[in-house]
Amino acid sequence: MSKVTIKKNEGTQPIADKGNGYSNWLDSYEEKNKDFFESEFNIVNNNKKPLYFVLAFILLIICIPVFNQINNHKYNLSKNTNNTGKTDNDPSNSQDASSAQANAAQAEANVKAAEANVAAAEAAVRQAEQNYKNISNAASTYVKSSSSSRISAPTQAPTVWPSSAYGSALTGTYYYKISYVDSSSNETDLGPSTSAINLNNQEAWVTNIPTSSNSNVSSIYLYRTLANSSPSGPYYLIKKYYGNYSSSTYDSKSDSSISYQTPKY
Repeated sequence: MSKVTIKKNEGTQPIADKGNGYSNWLDSYEEKNKDFFESEFNIVNNNKKPLYFVLAFILLIICIPVFNQINNHKYNLSKNTNNTGKTDNDPSNSQDASSAQANAAQAEANVKAAEANVAAAEAAVRQAEQNYKNISNAASTYVKSSSSSRISAPTQAPTVWPSSAYGSALTGTYYYKISYVDSSSNETDLGPSTSAINLNNQEAWVTNIPTSSNSNVSSIYLYRTLANSSPSGPYYLIKKYYGNYSSSTYDSKSDSSISYQTPKY
């Protein structure tokens, strides 16, 4: 800022001394100090210019981030518009769509295959359950020989007698039968029954067990009824004779010791 020096007008008299010549003095004073007032006004105007530059700079600093945000927003809008503006004719879109369809078809095929496997497993489980029920409910049978090597059932019955030689166990009326078994474990039907044997706390003496004329017979099985049963049975296995030969035995097995078996008739 330039310094202004105002020189004192030594010839100027106080206003009070002017009397009626005050207006003339004032005009003379303004004329003499005209340069001073103009210089002072220019100094004030010149001092305001740096303030305008500072305000403009601050405003620029504030506006720059705003302009950046506006430009970024316009860029994002342009990018989204370009992405959404792709047509179905774009090769990359077609490839992606084809790949997605292929994956969906494969996934559907896998699901159907899995469902088929589950259905097959469920069917197998149901079949196994049915087979188990059939086995559980089916009447027990014995294996007969094939036609090529079939052996005939016994045609005679053993002989039985009451006995007390080896202790006492049985009480009631009993019947006995035998069957023949070949080397392949094929068993014949039961032969005829013995006559009734009445025991009173006695053993049964079984003798004259008939043999088979068939050389394929390898065993003879002896069966007995429970106490006070009829000649038709049921019969329970009490002894196995290994070999095709006549034999004898004492029978003192209680009914409870043989009744757990599957009976034959």
